[in-house]
Amino acid sequence: MRLTRVLALIAITPLLFSLTQKASADSYTLIRYPGRPVYMQFEGINDAGTIVGEIIDNSLEEGFIYQQGSFTLLLPPGSTGSIAYGINNSGVVVGEALYPYGASGFIWSGGKFALLSAPGYRDTVFEGINNSGEIVGWGSASSTKGLVYANGGFTTFQCPGYLDTALNGVNDSGQIVGFTSSGYPQSFVSSGTGCQFLPQNSLAPLALGINNAGEVVGYYQNNSNNPGGIQYSFLLSGSTYRTLSYSNQVSTIAIGLNNRGLIVGTTLDDSVGFIDDTNVPEPTSLVLMSSALVAGALRRISQPRRNQT
Repeated sequence: MRLTRVLALIAITPLLFSLTQKASADSYTLIRYPGRPVYMQFEGINDAGTIVGEIIDNSLEEGFIYQQGSFTLLLPPGSTGSIAYGINNSGVVVGEALYPYGASGFIWSGGKFALLSAPGYRDTVFEGINNSGEIVGWGSASSTKGLVYANGGFTTFQCPGYLDTALNGVNDSGQIVGFTSSGYPQSFVSSGTGCQFLPQNSLAPLALGINNAGEVVGYYQNNSNNPGGIQYSFLLSGSTYRTLSYSNQVSTIAIGLNNRGLIVGTTLDDSVGFIDDTNVPEPTSLVLMSSALVAGALRRISQPRRNQT
């Protein structure tokens, strides 16, 4: 499970910043796995609204695809478990396959699995994929290094001066979101070189997903004010954090978002997946936006062209 592995990499130390809670709850839908009580976590979502994630039932972890109300389990051949972390608009899914010796990254496309392990690493985990097929994740051995898989090969990524780096998501511009560890997690966005650390106006924000607008989702844990470890989801737009608030759900973790503004994650209170549509433009806004685009196009058409010389 991503959270178990993330917390194993870092020691979360509280920072002295204030939290701003939303006055009203976000608009969200809870999704439960049918038939039996299991722990379920939504990990990623594409622009068509297809979601990937994992369930845990009697210690067995299984990745899945959730589409139009139906679940399809993904278990690579010979594996003891799996987690599906990311999906792109072509329906290609990436994640990790679990084996007694460690973990391998998997790519699922057209009903077939491909398993990949980065040379020199015991565990290889694929966390995100963009629409160009670029994959990001991490590998672990004596330390943890970010991994980028593209054009049939692996490259490593590390924030300068930090021992451990993990990559969690990538958008179509190649912007990567991840975190590095030095006593507490420091989340960052990178365009391939260097690490631009996110504003630390909350308690140790852990960034987990990014869309094409550069919006970032994740969570922070308010250890100083909530010794029980209550976790709050956030959406970061530019330099502004918005705490995501869900009625009757105290602890939540936002993990993925798409280019339409849909956010997915899990609630720790009920151990179910959630879909947050608060950030999706209202139909009125879309109509006004479309009208503005049409008006602009008409203005351009009506303008006389300059003489070509």
